[in-house]
Amino acid sequence: MNVNILGQRIKELRMKKGMKQQELSEGICTPSMISQVESGRARPSHDVLVGIADRLDVSLEFLMADANLNMKVSSKYKMARGFIASRLYRTAAELLEGILVEPDTRTPTAEVKIDLAECYIHEQAYDQAYTLLHEVLEDAALTKDKYQLAGALKLLGEIEFDLQRYAFALRHWKRAVDLVEKSTVRNRLLLVPLLVKLGICYQALNQVEEAIACFQRAARLNDKSTDLNSIADQYMHMSAAYQSTGDHWKASSYAERATGIREGLVVLALGEHVRSEYASFLTEENETEKEIEAVWSSIPGMQEESPSEVGFACLRLAQLYEQLDQHESALPVCEQANQLLPTPHPDRTELFRIWAWAAFQNGDWERARELEASRKEGESNGIKHGEADTSCDGKMGQ
Repeated sequence: MNVNILGQRIKELRMKKGMKQQELSEGICTPSMISQVESGRARPSHDVLVGIADRLDVSLEFLMADANLNMKVSSKYKMARGFIASRLYRTAAELLEGILVEPDTRTPTAEVKIDLAECYIHEQAYDQAYTLLHEVLEDAALTKDKYQLAGALKLLGEIEFDLQRYAFALRHWKRAVDLVEKSTVRNRLLLVPLLVKLGICYQALNQVEEAIACFQRAARLNDKSTDLNSIADQYMHMSAAYQSTGDHWKASSYAERATGIREGLVVLALGEHVRSEYASFLTEENETEKEIEAVWSSIPGMQEESPSEVGFACLRLAQLYEQLDQHESALPVCEQANQLLPTPHPDRTELFRIWAWAAFQNGDWERARELEASRKEGESNGIKHGEADTSCDGKMGQ
């Protein structure tokens, strides 16, 4: 995808929200810059893209999907990120370690180190993660990249929290929040989880008032988010915090809000089931092309409800394209499904199976091998298509 298509995507999202160019640009760049980006006459910087994604309430990955900008990275790195999203940390670590040994000029080394450190943390290889993150801190201090600094501090805080060194975790996370807030463009997608982590850390230190303040800030920033699970989790954190202060009324109120959201998500799941039943009916009538058209037409409405529903729709499209033996059409929807499906989820084994087939048909045999390996690894951990994950921690590939 080139900058013209990126600009078109930004324009469509802006118009869908009823925004003018001036509203979108406020605090990010000039209205003229937005106009040039939307018309494909300018390439936005990373900070501008972060701000635009935040204002449009979409992830940076969604905004940048397949965009042919300087941020483009190698297919191997994209694959590693996909494995991280699927919680296949050992598989992802092997790919990332290979990238660091033979770096690609298109691959951002600092981000590779941050992602690899995340994998090490999940494997409890804290010393290795610690070394990588301090390398990132040293490099980012020279380049003055606030987001890389914040990303490294976020993970350092997670190491200290896992080791129950809460005061050190608090110091790292407070510094990360300060860096994000002082940047030219606030990244809500990074700031919200940092504030939640701060709140949890304050709770561990029995500093309840500070914890509540962090949760309230995170809830305000997340007010327009479509990630309902995240909002419900924040409300439950706030309920627990108020419970510890003896304010049972507020504790009950936030617990009720979280319960209401959870019940709403059940309703959305039922809606997905109805769509699936309708899709099955069309398939039985040998009208695969009509089903593809029906699924594509339903995606805009799903985006308003939950990104994960778009992920399930993309997986269904991949299955239909496989039936038609259209591997080129299956590849992009597989990538989109990988970004949006919940992790972990039993349908991911089905996704990796189709993705491996499409990659093989496309002549990308190395990627097909990696995808098939991830499918087998998921199944070996007891997570098969259509089965629930009954493991203790829901992690795959460990």
